[in-house]
Amino acid sequence: MNKNKGYKPSFIVKVLLYLFCIYFFYYLIVAIEEYPSIVMVSIVIILLIVFYIANKKNTRRYVVKKSILNKNSKDLDKPEEKNYIIPEKVETIQQEDNILKETIKENVIKTNTNYKLPKLNIFVKDEKIKSIFSSHRKDIILLMYKGFGYDIFNVKKSSSLLIYGMIGSGKSVLIHNIIFGGLLCKKPDELKIIIIDSRKLEFKEYNAIPHLLCPVIDYENKMYEVLENVVAEMDYRLDLLLSQNCKNIWDYNEKISKKSFNIKKIPNILLIIDELNDLLIYDKTIFNNLISKILIDGRITGINIICTLNTLDYSIIDRRLIASFENVISFRTTSSRESRLLFNNDELITLKDNEYKYKHRGIDSKYVYKLKSYYDESIIKYVSSQQNVEYNTLFPKVDSNSSVSSTENDLVDDDPLYNDIVDYCIQTGVLSVSLLQRKFRLGYNRASKIVDVLEKRGVIGPPNGSKPREVLIKYDFND
Repeated sequence: MNKNKGYKPSFIVKVLLYLFCIYFFYYLIVAIEEYPSIVMVSIVIILLIVFYIANKKNTRRYVVKKSILNKNSKDLDKPEEKNYIIPEKVETIQQEDNILKETIKENVIKTNTNYKLPKLNIFVKDEKIKSIFSSHRKDIILLMYKGFGYDIFNVKKSSSLLIYGMIGSGKSVLIHNIIFGGLLCKKPDELKIIIIDSRKLEFKEYNAIPHLLCPVIDYENKMYEVLENVVAEMDYRLDLLLSQNCKNIWDYNEKISKKSFNIKKIPNILLIIDELNDLLIYDKTIFNNLISKILIDGRITGINIICTLNTLDYSIIDRRLIASFENVISFRTTSSRESRLLFNNDELITLKDNEYKYKHRGIDSKYVYKLKSYYDESIIKYVSSQQNVEYNTLFPKVDSNSSVSSTENDLVDDDPLYNDIVDYCIQTGVLSVSLLQRKFRLGYNRASKIVDVLEKRGVIGPPNGSKPREVLIKYDFND
């Protein structure tokens, strides 16, 4: 029975209720002459019951209305530009029904109701694989073939995965299998994917899928911007979980699903970085710090990171970064040193082609797995036909190398807080997006636009890694 629609009595029940009411009132009219006091007491009791029920319904409506407009529920809000998470805040409590209606209207889940998940019979040929996927529709899984069966690696419940192997060993095959599992079991509003492809060739075909938050990133000047936005999103989710007293993102989604109105659930984000070595070459310190932050809090915030690595050069990659990965898959290594660094033994040297081993939280698996591809390229065409791709506005576009547009400058100039922000940053000497968000209570998109314009106008300097930007102009107190 659908709780939202309520119970609808049948025709026979209605007739019986009408007959009972007629008989009851007839009895009152007859009995009022002989027992007037009893009849009056009965009428008073009935009126009290009716009043209590009506008052209870009104109280419940007021509580729902107040819970939406209350400042304590501001954690259920999000800048409207982040159309895949939560809508913009409603900070006032004074307005009544009109604001309530608009708030509920904005919070209604805007999903493609016509989107249909791919059918297993079409895209999965192997019966064993088909049965495994059918029983894990709620998860994102990677099947690891061990010769006589499959072990299941649950990507959704694991915070991170590092895939190590020489160029051409088969790392990309595992990545394709993981993406295939996500497209097979998750809708675009349940899973968002970010792909950083430093080689610019391997993952271009995924640009058409609706699960992408941004186009496949293959420009080094955009890689930092993407990871910075992922860290900002992770920090926002942590604050959201803290305010709602939730341990992880799945508890939060379960909590808001029990509300009387439909709030957007927060989707999982799958961050894939192909050839981490090439990324770290551009700036070792900055990218090590950003990835380390994602590895620490990614699991509870629903952000899963998967990286591939082709060499262990500690002049580029930090040892602690390697140790922070919860799961490690390694193909054959060229030296015992690499084998001991990854698995604390020399077993990786003895692996054959297309064989790999798996380690979870420092415990090695006793099996040697064989590389097997079950990825079907036709699934890209299917999911693309189901829904058009809509990139998130917070993440960069591939061709967005131009400076800030005149329209954006005009919007920032019209911002009522622009002059206050300029004065504040000159007084403090430093500025960052997160600092603006905390000080002026701005959304991330609004704060980032102001920071970009200030940089173009020469007020602040370029990004300085995880540190705030330096302010380039000072007050002249001699004037």
